[in-house]
Amino acid sequence: MCQIAKHLWYKELKKNRKNESISLEGLTEEIQAFETTEDIVCNNEDKLKLFKDMQKLDEKSRELIYLRMVGNLDFSEIGEVLGKTANWARVNFYRAKQKIREVNESGKENGM
Repeated sequence: MCQIAKHLWYKELKKNRKNESISLEGLTEEIQAFETTEDIVCNNEDKLKLFKDMQKLDEKSRELIYLRMVGNLDFSEIGEVLGKTANWARVNFYRAKQKIREVNESGKENGM
């Protein structure tokens, strides 16, 4: 729901920018001001859901996602940490993301 609100807000700002001569700096300031407490809560809920879904993955997949998302490591660094190649890290990160998507989809189908 929060993503939809942000999309609509950005769309409205762009429309206003065309109609009025709002500077890019002003537009950036408005976008930054838009992040409200509700957005922060939604982001935290999204993170909480992601971490819960990650717990359903195998240990290697969890570790890979943590290193990439929390540790901000690139694939070559992840490969080095795990004793694998950068390509291995890239492929397995993609597979782990797919598993999380499947977990989300099965949860939605079951009414969770």
